Amino acid sequence: MRSKAAAFQSARSKILPVLSKKQLGNLVPKRGNKFAPVVASALLKAAGWRTVGEIPNISQAVVLALPHTSNVDGVYAIPSLFALDLKISIMGKHTLFGGVSESMLKK
Repeated sequence: MRSKAAAFQSARSKILPVLSKKQLGNLVPKRGNKFAPVVASALLKAAGWRTVGEIPNISQAVVLALPHTSNVDGVYAIPSLFALDLKISIMGKHTLFGGVSESMLKK
């Protein structure tokens, strides 16, 4: 007999399909990096996370990510974007762009 958690996980995966970079349309801007998506996907998988949902096949969009529940949100959001190989621009307050994140997020 399956546990409630396993049954919930199974039901959730039917509702929210797993999203991979192979499913992105031809109009969605991509970074073109072959290494970063592999590493980011492995990190997310090791942490028990997966990317789900759909991304429309359009060349430009504005995405708002709020409210933040903690400072850890970006720790999972950035690898998700790299795993999908999405070419994006990020707007955030100046403290976001310090230390290690500066080299990853700034061009």
